[in-house]
Amino acid sequence: MKNKKIIKNLLIIIGLLFIFAGLILNDNLLYYPIGICLICLSLIDR
Repeated sequence: MKNKKIIKNLLIIIGLLFIFAGLILNDNLLYYPIGICLICLSLIDR
């Protein structure tokens, strides 16, 4: 149970990192969808 919560938090953090990378590198087409997908995956599996 606890491991699942840690994995969800990691998915959210990694997703945010991808979105920030998209902002910094100005390469939205690649990084935004990956980050959004990771965050959505973590939200779906609650």
